[in-house]
Amino acid sequence: KVEISYQSADSFRYGDGGVIAAYGGIYTVIPISVKRADYDISAVHFESITTAYNGLLQSIEYSGALPVGLDGEPLFCRVCGGGVNAGVYKVVLEFYGNSQNYNIPKSMESTLTILPYETELIFSGSEFVYDGNINSPVAYYLDIYGRRIDVSVFGAGSRAGEYSVEAINHDTNYSFTNPSFTYRILKADYNFDGVTWSEGEFVYDGEKKQVAVSNLPSGVSVIGYTDGSATDAGE
Repeated sequence: KVEISYQSADSFRYGDGGVIAAYGGIYTVIPISVKRADYDISAVHFESITTAYNGLLQSIEYSGALPVGLDGEPLFCRVCGGGVNAGVYKVVLEFYGNSQNYNIPKSMESTLTILPYETELIFSGSEFVYDGNINSPVAYYLDIYGRRIDVSVFGAGSRAGEYSVEAINHDTNYSFTNPSFTYRILKADYNFDGVTWSEGEFVYDGEKKQVAVSNLPSGVSVIGYTDGSATDAGE
């Protein structure tokens, strides 16, 4: 008859233990080593995501139920990493627990991509009248809090014509759906308020008489007169 008794407990957990076998009054210890088991985390999912900037700290949430070991000890986890500004971030799901009978699973890694918030630019001033200066529309957008943010505009002109300007974004957390804008500078009218004619009445003396204009605005010249001279008396 062989008698067997457990050295440590009726059920073995992680660690070294053994059984004692006895036969004919002779006893021997048979060592037994119990290795840690692995948690089944096949139901836990931790996927990479892409989202848009919202001014808040963003990260990745895991899904699925965490397992509980046969010894009644649950597995826990925590999410490490994330970001606020537009960019690409590595996020880690770390596991931890108190069980001595289970291995702690390796961490899961995923990627969080935060894209710039898309917004529409508001341009003011689609037409100007030539005045010798550079004329440019003003551009701004409303941020996620509803505040007006002015942006720089390049490509403006000073002469009459049509121009296309480009808004430059200095905040990488925002992108513009309409970064370019076309506007016109119209031709101006000359100011002839100071223009005068020379004497218009003469006494006949047989010589040709002629009238002329003076004080023309800069850039304007006379290329000729129609009926601007006469010899005989008349109107």
